[in-house]
This record gives sequence, C-alpha cells and structure tokens, in this order.
Amino acid sequence: MEQPSGTEVIYYSGEIEPTQKNVLTMSYLSQILRMVYTEEVREKEGGTYGVSVSGGVSGKPENNYSLTIRFNMSPDRREELAAIIVREFEKMAAAGPVEEQVEKTRSYMLKTFEENKKKNGAWMRWLQAYYIDGENNYDGYEELVKSITAEDIRQLAKFIIEQGNFIEVSMVPAE
Repeated sequence: MEQPSGTEVIYYSGEIEPTQKNVLTMSYLSQILRMVYTEEVREKEGGTYGVSVSGGVSGKPENNYSLTIRFNMSPDRREELAAIIVREFEKMAAAGPVEEQVEKTRSYMLKTFEENKKKNGAWMRWLQAYYIDGENNYDGYEELVKSITAEDIRQLAKFIIEQGNFIEVSMVPAE
C-alpha cells in the first residue's frame, strides 16, 4: 500500500415499530442518503470512491432500526469528510429530500418489485414472512411505496437524530 487508507463507520440505532411503512421509509432514506453522499463526498470533494449506506427495521429480537454509513478515505481527510456526512444527514432531518430524489427512489423500488415477482428467492422471502412471521409484505406493497412522502422521510431522519444513539468508528493506520 503506497497511500495510507482509512475507514469511517457511523452507526445509528434505536427503537422503532417494525411496520411495513417504517421498513419502506428506511429504505427510501438509505437510498436517498446514498445519492446525496455520492454527490457531496465523491463528486464534489473527491474524498472517496463511494459511501455505503445501509438501513433496516426489524422486530427481532426487539423492535429496532439501524442505519450504517461507511466509507474509505485518506486518513488526513477523515474529520472533514465525516463532518460532511453528519451535516448532510442533519440537512435531511431539517428539510427532507428533494422531490426528484423521492421519485427516483420510488421508481427504482417499484421496478425492483416487478422484477422480484419473477424470482424464486423473493417469493421465498415473502412466503417465509407470511407463514413464519405473520407479515404480508406483498399485498399493498406498491400502494405503500407510492404513498411515502418527502415529509415521511424527513420525519424518520429527524427521529433518528433526536434519539442520539450513534457511534462513530474510525479505522486508520497507526502513526
């Protein structure tokens, strides 16, 4: 390795009702943050090849959510880039996403749903959720995806920030 490299992980977690709407709103939030971070951190700052954003809502073992933001960078840019990540998340909680981001995400989710209808793995997940967990994640999916608004996404981001449950882990080479 000629150039030193580090990894930054920002992890939010807390309690939330595992409703289908919360699950889908978290999916919207994760995908939109990925778009924002690609633009702000990769394109504008040239600070990383990409920012990974992964969010989920679960009822097992307890009602909870997690949101993980991860990126690699030069160690000397860690603080600067982490500050951009936090700033943009706070902006999302204050103003919400722009409608173009919501529509792009909605279109992607509906397209993926249509494609998944042709795949055995998706049907296995839907059937398992239905028969084992008692959750119907198939019926009404499209209507629910279409019903989620920029305000719903803003409210979820605000909820996550207000809980104040996060940890930031920096992995950089020893000096």
